[in-house]
Amino acid sequence: MDSAFNATGLEKLTEAINNGEESLRIFEDLGSRWGQAYVCHVLHGAYTKLGDHLAAEKCAKTGITVIEGMKLPLNEGLLKGSLAESLIERRQWEDARPLLKDAEKNLGNSRLFLTRIYFLYARFYYEQKQKESALDKLLSGLRLCESNQYDVWVVSEERWIMPLLVDIFAQGEMQDYLLTIFKKMGLSAQERLALLQRSKNPQIRKAALTILDEMPKPPTPGLRVYCLGNFRVFRGDEEIPAERWKSKKAKTLFKYLVHVRSRGYLPKDVLIELLWPEGNPTKTVSRLHAVLPSLRKTLEPEISRGIPSSYLLREGDSYKLHLEDGGWVDVDEFRKESKLAEEEKNPEKSISYYLNAEAIYRGDFLEDDIYFDWCIEERERLKKEYLDLLAKIMEYFERKGDYSRCIEYARKYLTVDKYAENIYQQLMTYYSLMGNKAMLVKTFQKCKENIIEDLDSPLSKETEILYEKLKSL
Repeated sequence: MDSAFNATGLEKLTEAINNGEESLRIFEDLGSRWGQAYVCHVLHGAYTKLGDHLAAEKCAKTGITVIEGMKLPLNEGLLKGSLAESLIERRQWEDARPLLKDAEKNLGNSRLFLTRIYFLYARFYYEQKQKESALDKLLSGLRLCESNQYDVWVVSEERWIMPLLVDIFAQGEMQDYLLTIFKKMGLSAQERLALLQRSKNPQIRKAALTILDEMPKPPTPGLRVYCLGNFRVFRGDEEIPAERWKSKKAKTLFKYLVHVRSRGYLPKDVLIELLWPEGNPTKTVSRLHAVLPSLRKTLEPEISRGIPSSYLLREGDSYKLHLEDGGWVDVDEFRKESKLAEEEKNPEKSISYYLNAEAIYRGDFLEDDIYFDWCIEERERLKKEYLDLLAKIMEYFERKGDYSRCIEYARKYLTVDKYAENIYQQLMTYYSLMGNKAMLVKTFQKCKENIIEDLDSPLSKETEILYEKLKSL
C-alpha cells in the first residue's frame, strides 16, 4: 500500500496502480475493510493523475461502500472528497455538492485534509462561474496552507487555480504568501501569468504584471554568434539548427542587429528600411510585427506570448539585441585579440594574440549575404584587417627564420587575395630559402596565371627579376 502511495507521488502511475490493485487483493483476503478503503483512496489519486476519471470514480465509490456503517469519519471524508473531485471533473455539480458537505463535516478535525476540501469547493464554484463563493473558499484553504506550511497543496492545483490566486492578489489579500507560491510554481506560473496580462480586467492585468516582475528569472544562456565564414548561432552549448530559422527576414534582421548592436536601440523605421527598402510603409509595419515574433521564437522556442524576450529588447518602437552573460560575437573576439597584439610590447606575447585572432577568422564576414551594402563594407574592412594581421605574422616568423610557418601564412594570405603580387614575391623567397625550387617555379607560374590571365596585366619587373635571381641560386 505504501509503495502505491509513493509511486503516485513520484508520477509512476502504472506502477502505483499495479501495486494498489495487489494491495487491494491482499486486504480483501484478510477481510480488512479499512485497508481496502484506504487503497481505494490511493488508487483514486493514481487514476485521477492518469486522467481516467471513470476508473477513479469507481474506486472512490467502492471505498465508500466498503466502510459503510463502520463509523470511520476520516476515511469516509477522504473518499467522499475523492468522489466529489471525480464528479467535478465530469461537471456533475448536484451529485458533488452533498459529498463536499459531508467531507467537510467528517474532516473538520484535520487541517490538512480540510484544506483539500476547501480547494475542491473553490474549484466547484469557480467552474460554475460563482467567483465570489470560489474566492471565499479558496481564501479559507490558503490561510490553512500558510499557517501550516501546506504550500504543496496549492502548487499541486496550479492547472486551474491561477486566475483565482491572481484575483486574490489583485484584491490585496495574502500577497506575500502568494508570491511565495508563484515562485514555487516556477516557469508554468510565468506562462499563465503572461496570459493573464491580456485580461480585460485592468486590476488582473496589473496584478499579473506585478507578480511577473517579482518572479525569479532563470539564468538565460548567452548567445555565441559566428559571422566569419559559415554563419552559426549557439544558445549556451546548443547550436540553433538551420531549420529553426523559419523566416529569412528574421535571420537577416538578427544578423543586422548583431552587426549594429553597439548603437543601442534602433527605431523600427530603420529596420523596415533594411528589410523592405521599396515596400509600402503601411504594409511593411505589419510585416515587421510578424518577423519580430518569428525571431523571438527562433532564439527562445520555449517562450510564451506576453513574456519579454531576453535577447530582443524593446523600448517603445525601437529594438536592440542583447547577447546575455557569456555571449559574444566572433568579429568582436577577432578585433579584441588583434588590438591586444598591437598594444603588446613583448613580441612573444604579441604573436600569441595575433595567432588567436587568425584562428578566429574562418572566412569572409557573412559570406552568404553578398548583396547587402552594410555586409559588403564590413566584409572588406575585416578582410583588410585579416590580411594586415597575416603580414605581421609572416614578418614575425621571418625574423625567427621559421620559413615553413612563413609559407603557411603566405598561402593563407593568397587564399584571400590571390592577386597580392608582393606576397607571391615573399612566398618565392621562402621556398628558395627552404631549397624547394619546384615550389618556387610553381608559385611564379601561379602568380602569372592570376595576374596576367585574370587581370590582363603584366607582372612587375620586380617580380620577374626576383624570380630569375632565385631560380639561379
